[in-house]
Amino acid sequence: LVEVLSMCPTNWGMSPVDAQKWVAEEMEKLYPLGEFKVPKGE
Repeated sequence: LVEVLSMCPTNWGMSPVDAQKWVAEEMEKLYPLGEFKVPKGE
């Protein structure tokens, strides 16, 4: 399973740069990046 953090600057009423910054600063707090379950041997 792969989850992706994505943005929609048009619907958010932000510039693309501001939306990308918001994803990095706010969404990653709730949805931290990383591998949560790694099979043995990898």
